[in-house]
Amino acid sequence: MDPSTFGLTGTFENCTTDMLGFFSRWMSIEGKKCLCIGFDKDQLNEAVLAYQPGAVTLLTLWDEHKDAEVPGYDTVVGDICQRTPFDDGTFDVVLTLSLLEHIHDLPAAFVEIRRILKPGGFFGSFFGPAWSCHVGHHLYAQASHPLFDFWQRGLPAHLHLRCSPEEITAWYREQGANDDEIKSVLQWFFETNIINRVFFDDYPRLLNQHFQVVSTERIYAPIAESALDDLRRLYPGNDDFSTYGGKFLVRKRAPAY
Repeated sequence: MDPSTFGLTGTFENCTTDMLGFFSRWMSIEGKKCLCIGFDKDQLNEAVLAYQPGAVTLLTLWDEHKDAEVPGYDTVVGDICQRTPFDDGTFDVVLTLSLLEHIHDLPAAFVEIRRILKPGGFFGSFFGPAWSCHVGHHLYAQASHPLFDFWQRGLPAHLHLRCSPEEITAWYREQGANDDEIKSVLQWFFETNIINRVFFDDYPRLLNQHFQVVSTERIYAPIAESALDDLRRLYPGNDDFSTYGGKFLVRKRAPAY
């Protein structure tokens, strides 16, 4: 494949970030006991505290991470993919921000979130990028560089999915990249363990398996029909290659009567 024919990643549609504002039609966190995962101090202040939760606990994977440096709140170190120190049914609400794409075992994480939620409790998530989106590689080899930072959106769309490592190497060499830079790109695309490489179609399927889906609002990037046909051919069983992520509100099913 020739990446020069793909077009650039470009911009997103429907990229609003007020997660709890969107969820307010179905859920309020006012006075509720909340677990927040993936929030730093500013994000917590802007996205959560304005909605007046009753109590906030933070969960972080390691105590040196920026989301562990939030004074004034209980912070617990733990892996949401394993059993955390919380009792069954501890929280009214679990909120995650830019987390799901980094989770190495989504089914295990959803099982644990369901365990620590009260019956009828809510799980709200804002996440991206899905691996299957046009910038799903999460490349961050050189900050602010259009060839090495996915957020600059200067790379050919779906480069990581439509091209082999050899084709990617050849394209980067054409752009003037050296061997070390290309090696770093390939490691970020295919080897780093900070993203999970789960196709977007799997997210709603897994959420439906573990929770009752209440509402979703997706961020997406329009792509050419020819690109969509090519991606569906390369990855049979997957249909959505435009959704970047978005806001997802689900609920723990109450016990049957």
